[in-house]
Amino acid sequence: MQACLVGDNSFAALLTANAKIVKRENSRLRLGLNKLISILAAITLPLFFLIFMKNYYTSYDWPNTLVLTAGAIIGMIPEGLVLLTEVAFALAAFNLGKNNCLLQKTAAVEILASTDILCLDKTGTITDGRMQVSGILLCDAETCSDITLTGKEKLAALALYILQANKVDNLTAAAINTAFGKYAPIMRDWQDKLGGWEELIPFSSEKKYTAVRWPQVTYYLGAAEFILAQTPALSKLQPRLKELSRLAYRVLLLAEKENQAEIKPLALILLTDGIRPDAARIFNYFKAQNVDVKIISGDNPETVRALADKANFPFALTACDLSSYGAEADYDYLIRNYNLFGRVSPGQKKQLLAAYQAAGKVVTMTGDGVNDIPALKKADCAVAMCAGADACRRSADIVLLDNQLAHLITAVYEGRRVINNIKLVASLFLTKTFYSSLLCLLYLCLPLKYPLYPVDLTLISTLTIGIPAFFLTLQANKAKVKGDFWRDVYKRALIPSLIAFLYICLWEILLQHYPTLAIMRSWAVLLTLAASAFALLTYSARPFNCRRFVLITVLLTAFILLLLIMPEFFALPFLPLAAAIKAAAVFVGVFLTVYFVLNLGIN
Repeated sequence: MQACLVGDNSFAALLTANAKIVKRENSRLRLGLNKLISILAAITLPLFFLIFMKNYYTSYDWPNTLVLTAGAIIGMIPEGLVLLTEVAFALAAFNLGKNNCLLQKTAAVEILASTDILCLDKTGTITDGRMQVSGILLCDAETCSDITLTGKEKLAALALYILQANKVDNLTAAAINTAFGKYAPIMRDWQDKLGGWEELIPFSSEKKYTAVRWPQVTYYLGAAEFILAQTPALSKLQPRLKELSRLAYRVLLLAEKENQAEIKPLALILLTDGIRPDAARIFNYFKAQNVDVKIISGDNPETVRALADKANFPFALTACDLSSYGAEADYDYLIRNYNLFGRVSPGQKKQLLAAYQAAGKVVTMTGDGVNDIPALKKADCAVAMCAGADACRRSADIVLLDNQLAHLITAVYEGRRVINNIKLVASLFLTKTFYSSLLCLLYLCLPLKYPLYPVDLTLISTLTIGIPAFFLTLQANKAKVKGDFWRDVYKRALIPSLIAFLYICLWEILLQHYPTLAIMRSWAVLLTLAASAFALLTYSARPFNCRRFVLITVLLTAFILLLLIMPEFFALPFLPLAAAIKAAAVFVGVFLTVYFVLNLGIN
């Protein structure tokens, strides 16, 4: 026996290294938030210092200046947005947990909802994993035929011995152990007859077979194309292999090789695996969502094609055998022309996913075995079956606890709820950030104090952001994810911010020509910002239902009553009737302008 790969180069060590890889954060939502916070953190401190010094040298009243400056800077901070984002992700994890779906990385639902390519392993995902032995066919020089009971018992015992000697532990081995376990006494006769083995050749995804070598003979069990590679026996057996594969059988070859002789096929073991009853529904759902589904398997591509056909696979049944492609395979060509991939090694599976990602696609991968770990680590979103290997489950972002692939549909809905709802509320938060930033720059340049106190901005943010954002974040939302998240958020937030800024600039110009309106200065600024915020909230709450209508009505009523009952609490002067009517006109005018432009600019 000779060790070919040891230490860090061994197959087990490479798999362990892949399993230890920590994927970097790939949530666009969180990455965008982190970038926004970094930018705000960089500009708020110097801006605070500049505004404070400017206001102080205008009035030399440092306590009042400090309060006004704090109000200006606090408005720039989207406080609560990060918290609501995490609450949305936590709610998704809770809802999926109730559906036997363990969310190990909360951002996975966001990625799943944005997926372009769904790559499925065949065994245990589109099939139910209950593999069964359907029969054994005797091999001779020309063909395969049913064998006698006596021969069947001997060859079944031999297959059982090869698997147990190599300690093969997978669904195929389990099916053979179940079907052939009764032949264990014959297996012991084989062992007594041949004596102690000389070498064990364990199964690997590269070789596609396992074997036991004695001094005088070697017995193989695995894929015929690999065991009989480049031998005349393969070409003679190939027509029968294709016929069986097209009937959706998984075919294992039992073969022997005596010293100095060619490998001799002994028998074909036929296995079947049932199709999940909901496979067709899952395929059709993802096709309707414009998600391309690919099946990647280590099986014969004809078997994969036959099973996909039985499962009513709604995409083109184009299959290729990746074992026929070398290290320089053109993966760009493969991903453009094929939907079904057979005889795929773990390394090739990873390269397929890398090719899809290089083409700008978001890829979700499902798997259940140790050999799937490299691909799961490469995928943007990794989904594992609970019945699979423990290392596979630990490498996944989502684990299906009852092995039901249909839970991916629920996960997609949760991801849509997170993305669509956070897109709505993020625009509410960033509107305040944008108009506060613009006002800071405006009053930094003007010889005027900042007109609002922190309590004024608290009123606006509570009624137009805090309370409604909480309800909007928790509501169901199954709409398809459209557009670019942050581009849409910034566009929706900038429109009301710019309109409010322009109105305030216009108001400051009017004050220079009509000093009698000075009493309305704080009122006008406050009502302009509140009107733009309420207009955006009304726009974001569409389509209206009873709950949303009541929510906006209650918030708007609360805003009006608070200002009428306790204006002095918000540092606002008492307005005579004529001035109050003008203030109301300002609110209505800004509200209608912002709402109209939002419809015009975003639609």
